[in-house]
Amino acid sequence: MGLRYTLLGSKANADKERKLENVVYLELLRRGYELYGCKIDDKEVDFVAIKDSKM
Repeated sequence: MGLRYTLLGSKANADKERKLENVVYLELLRRGYELYGCKIDDKEVDFVAIKDSKM
């Protein structure tokens, strides 16, 4: 979230936020990470990136 707000500003930039999230997701895939996401209570974890069994 910190990176997102630093680059994009406030929550009013929701479309740009989704695009940035997609860029990060695709870059992690390109670098060979396994990606997982989840919800904990009412909070969302965008990415859990695992490479070579390391977090």
